[in-house]
Amino acid sequence: VAGVELFGSTSSASDIEVLNLALECLKAFGLKDIHLDIGHVFVVKAIVERDPNCEKVMPKILYALKHKDRSALEELSGVIEDSTIDALRKIMRMFGGIEVLDEIEKEFSDYPLILQTIEQLKWIADRCIADKLSFDFSDVHGYQYLTGITFGVTIPQRYQAVLRGGRYDSIGAKFGRNRPAVGFTLYLREIAQVLPTKRPYAVMAPWDDGDKVLNEAIRKLREEDRIVVQILPEDRIESLEESFRLDEELIKEDGEWKVVRRYTK
Repeated sequence: VAGVELFGSTSSASDIEVLNLALECLKAFGLKDIHLDIGHVFVVKAIVERDPNCEKVMPKILYALKHKDRSALEELSGVIEDSTIDALRKIMRMFGGIEVLDEIEKEFSDYPLILQTIEQLKWIADRCIADKLSFDFSDVHGYQYLTGITFGVTIPQRYQAVLRGGRYDSIGAKFGRNRPAVGFTLYLREIAQVLPTKRPYAVMAPWDDGDKVLNEAIRKLREEDRIVVQILPEDRIESLEESFRLDEELIKEDGEWKVVRRYTK
């Protein structure tokens, strides 16, 4: 992974600076049609802080929100207020484009913290360089330590996020140096899987340290500047094919090792 952190500022200006830097990094890799999903922990926090009973069941609330599991939320009836369940249920279904922010403003007009948060996010959205932008406040990834805006990028070819970030102003509190911070992490392994690459051609060969004829055949191929990949016991061919075009293999026919075209099912 790789990442960036900006310390010392609590302003929305620092949020958008780091957010756009993250998007520029993805564009530098050649990724296009970048879809950024934004959230903010204050939306859920404003709801649960009105109900003191939420504190003892926060893990269950976060699970329900993360999985958009309405039944899991409704199971908390009798433990938390019905009005809390209703508000969280609304947040669970209110996600999408910029129009969602207007919907939330209307629905939660009696929540000053939510209104302030939505105003901030509109300001950020107006300056964001993402190709596509959506909002989802039930995505509570990192809720326990994030303290403001959250954001992530996924791409169609990969299930895991290629980028995640957000604000975490209390990160240094336990060490006696509580500084505001906002940052992001790039998941390079996920990004590498979708980058256009020219995999070199290679001959696949079995591993048998005791077969001198096999080892001599491999040595000769390598002297001819051929790449030979020996399959070790712990290797997975699928993983090796991420780095090499294994179109040929070394097999034994009539007592001789020969390079033949490899056929896969």
